[in-house]
Amino acid sequence: MHMYLTRFARNPLRVLVLTLLRNRPMSGIEIINQVELITGGLWRPSPGSVYPLLRELENEGLIEHTIVNGQKLYSLTDKGLVEVEECGLGIKPATIEDVIRVIEGYVDFLKDYVAQNKLNKEAKEKLMRIMKELENVASNS
Repeated sequence: MHMYLTRFARNPLRVLVLTLLRNRPMSGIEIINQVELITGGLWRPSPGSVYPLLRELENEGLIEHTIVNGQKLYSLTDKGLVEVEECGLGIKPATIEDVIRVIEGYVDFLKDYVAQNKLNKEAKEKLMRIMKELENVASNS
């Protein structure tokens, strides 16, 4: 089964919340309303399922919140953006800033990974090739 489908089957609300926050910061009630809208009114998640999930996603470092006019607005972190991209939703970054955030998220992942694991020769070669390509792109603009 495709990774996205596995994650969705295990916790559809988690995937929907992360996907919604990919578009813009939202409050908990906005998330509840958007899920209801997306599902054509077939599902309106309860605050008792949404708010604990938001706390969990914050604890995992996937989202963060700011207080605006006394209301918590949740948004994706770089790590959260990587999680959304890994879900295979086919969402293409809208701006160069989105692309840079995705790349930075992967760099953070790689730092964490190499702190615990050793890269094999093939992975090192691929990363070096990608670095050179990115350097060429940056210097030619």
